[in-house]
Amino acid sequence: MPDRYTIFITEEDKFGKGLPMYHIENTITELGDIPFLDGGHIIYVNGE
Repeated sequence: MPDRYTIFITEEDKFGKGLPMYHIENTITELGDIPFLDGGHIIYVNGE
């Protein structure tokens, strides 16, 4: 599948760790968290 990105720009630090960005990738939990290579990427941008 082609890569696709969903980007959220938040007013506050969504995860509270002080990072400027957080990259979320899908994994298959039952298989030891191996990557699920579906082309999906989620990025949270800390606008704080």
